[in-house]
Amino acid sequence: MIILTSSLNLYEKDENGIKKAQKFPNDNDILGVFRKNIKKYENFLFVASLENEPEITENYARLTFESFSKTLPFFNYRVLDGRSASQASELIKNADFIFLSGGHLPTQNAFFNKINLKNLLQNTEALICGGSAGSMNCADIVYCPPEIEGESLDKNFKRYLKGLGFTNINILPHFEDFENFVLDGKNYIEEIILPDTYKNKVLAIPDGSYIVIDEKQNKSFLYGEGYMLDCGKITKINNDGQVKDVTDLEVKTDIEINSHSSILINKDIYVDPFNITKKGEAKYIFITHSHYDHFSPQDIQKIITEDTILICPQNMENEMSAYDNKKVFVLPNQKYSVGDLHFETFASYNLNKKFHPKDNLNVGYIVDCDGEKIAIVGDSDNTEELQKIKTDVLLIPIGGTYTMTVSEAVLATKAIKPKLAIPTHYGSIVGDKNLGEEFEKQIAISNIKCKILI
Repeated sequence: MIILTSSLNLYEKDENGIKKAQKFPNDNDILGVFRKNIKKYENFLFVASLENEPEITENYARLTFESFSKTLPFFNYRVLDGRSASQASELIKNADFIFLSGGHLPTQNAFFNKINLKNLLQNTEALICGGSAGSMNCADIVYCPPEIEGESLDKNFKRYLKGLGFTNINILPHFEDFENFVLDGKNYIEEIILPDTYKNKVLAIPDGSYIVIDEKQNKSFLYGEGYMLDCGKITKINNDGQVKDVTDLEVKTDIEINSHSSILINKDIYVDPFNITKKGEAKYIFITHSHYDHFSPQDIQKIITEDTILICPQNMENEMSAYDNKKVFVLPNQKYSVGDLHFETFASYNLNKKFHPKDNLNVGYIVDCDGEKIAIVGDSDNTEELQKIKTDVLLIPIGGTYTMTVSEAVLATKAIKPKLAIPTHYGSIVGDKNLGEEFEKQIAISNIKCKILI
């Protein structure tokens, strides 16, 4: 179980501004949640946000330890920072409670990734609790808003980072502090945060509220006051003393890449099935073109049933004659409805290569999955038609040779402006495996989320 807090209010300031630990309040019954889910009160692990600032880390760790000693005491208290990074695996293995501290979000994120914290936490049985930045870094793709002077003006500041992968919910803590906050001459909420919510929703919570991620039930709950920031609007969704199921914020279209350009959507929509190793039954099979690594009869045979609907370019009528299933032959730049599925097509072709001529009428697809549009580009270059598509999620080839290079795919992605970009068509037949990380690095500067699935 993971608990995402804004702040536990572990300390207060005296008349001289000196921080002193206090017994933290039972806001929205957080003590009840802690007591119910902490198995042993033996080992408390404080995971720092600063790798190499021991004086600052020790001060915040001391306040945290003293506050818990007054409220929920543990027997041993340890700190994980740069000094103890070599012992990280053992510290996490022995921990009963892991506290991910607050701090500067990108600085903490860099430390977490350096010590490979995501993998280290995978098998822990400890209760994990985040505070402020520690909570934000629990997301799969972390929304990282500017927070110190100059960051909102820095064109190279990255607003999306690799997180710990516990949730798809992006939170904004300390919401009560931002009403009149100005950063770099801009109103923080109106001019910095809300414009970003056209790309991704943000759940804003004040101190005293928190989110419980119950991995066993696959549920997420908001305890206390909370606000949904979406498409430039702020909507209050919960009050203090109330518990709200926010699992629907987690629900996104489920996308997997089997290998190369073989894509699986929501467990039963296959696109260019190739090198299939998992058992499955296809409701729909989409084919972008006839090349062997996109149209593979032996892989289709692994997932096809008598009810499977086959969707492919019109130029593949001969290849598809071997199948008795319902078939839909498509042309570029058209809209289709088949059963309960709606999708549209666009042209997918090369500009200065001979492999995929425009005259072949190969296609890319934009599939509507409960209102979220998923675009699968197929084997294409950065064409004018591609740049004009509208989609929430973009699966785009980056391997070069037969498709776009990384730099060309970055230019196309910047033009399309999806909420999420997923690189494809590299790592096996063509293109080094590290191309995905290179694409991610280049696209991050444009503040577009990227997820690597290969």
